[in-house]
Amino acid sequence: RDVYRDSLAMLNWGGNLTFSAPTLHLPTSIQEIQKIVTGHSGPIRVLGTGHSFNDIADGGVMVSLKKMKKILKLDTEHHCVTVQAGITYGELAVYLHNHGYALPNLASLPTITVIGACITATHGSGSANQCLSAHVIGFEMVTGTGSVVSISTPEQLEALVVGLGSCGIVTSLTLKLEPTYEVHQAVYASLPFDIAMKNIDTIMNSAYSVSLFTDWKSKVFKQVWLKYRVDSNAIVPVSFFGAPLARKPQHPLVGFNPADCTAQRSIGPWHERLPHFRFEAMAAATGCEVQSEYFVPKQHAAAGIKALSALGDDIAKLLMVGEVRAIAADNLWLSPFNKRDSIAFHFTWVRKEEEVLALLKKIEAALAPFKPIPHWGKLFCMSVEGLYERMPQFEVLRRQYDPSGKFVNGFVKRHVPVTKQARL
Repeated sequence: RDVYRDSLAMLNWGGNLTFSAPTLHLPTSIQEIQKIVTGHSGPIRVLGTGHSFNDIADGGVMVSLKKMKKILKLDTEHHCVTVQAGITYGELAVYLHNHGYALPNLASLPTITVIGACITATHGSGSANQCLSAHVIGFEMVTGTGSVVSISTPEQLEALVVGLGSCGIVTSLTLKLEPTYEVHQAVYASLPFDIAMKNIDTIMNSAYSVSLFTDWKSKVFKQVWLKYRVDSNAIVPVSFFGAPLARKPQHPLVGFNPADCTAQRSIGPWHERLPHFRFEAMAAATGCEVQSEYFVPKQHAAAGIKALSALGDDIAKLLMVGEVRAIAADNLWLSPFNKRDSIAFHFTWVRKEEEVLALLKKIEAALAPFKPIPHWGKLFCMSVEGLYERMPQFEVLRRQYDPSGKFVNGFVKRHVPVTKQARL
């Protein structure tokens, strides 16, 4: 087993967090993972690509699965694929497309690991598209006792897929697939807030995936990214609610190279259009930023835009770019989208964490009337107490898989409180 000691490698992707563990374990097998679990008291945490901006992955013992990224089985009879947990979406997507398959959706950044995305309910966009965790139809996990368990029933999956890494180390996942498809990506410029708010449902339902980019100060969505599935026979308009097609390729962040983005004004394979950024361009990249994201019920989309617009001057001082997306409801216990179709308000900030955290308190207060829920892997200040109906039952179940709390770090202690009275 390799143990990596380079302190520079212990920074997260955004560069705002230095992980506390002195070593990073790099197992190549389930047996090696079992030895790590049984040989340490914890807290043991798994590090994906480091694309989290809080301490969710931090621990006294850290494990990277980047040497466990094999595709274990493509099941053409049941239309699913089983992969080792360390594989990234970009690596998996090329393989699936070459074999005639696709995933229902992808996140904006294809370099994240499948497991990191699934345990945090990471998502793409699209009113009819659920988060990436909803693609999981089974997984295998090393528990706190070192035993290996398989999770596959609908009831187990709803409870444990979004598990925050607190029940065990997931070693492999099985994902549902569909036939490969093509996507036409079109980018439009300058959609005023007042038009967007009046037509927000129609706008968010207008394409397979919709993203609205803004600085919140100008009261305009400066870019509108629409991704149409070619097999839906959708017609790509020359203007969108008065916003014209962009004349040249765009990058969501002002001053950044559009060549890093997926191709626009053209048709291509699903994995080369659904993410905002090209896998090849981002594979070796690191960020100099922090991120936050809040989800509100879809019916509050216009009101949420209005509330954030009122803070536009403050937001713009620290913002690199803001994005609005839609995500469909699911039944996963710790998913922010549990039983509610949602609108996401995403913020990419300059790396001034103390100032950002102070501003987040204002943003959370402004969104409070709409019952916001934060992204598990990004910066937030608010408490999640009472936001997840099944949280008490999850904690009971979590302790069954990890009775001594080996996978409980500071983040889990703060957000998954022990509730002795709860029962399954």
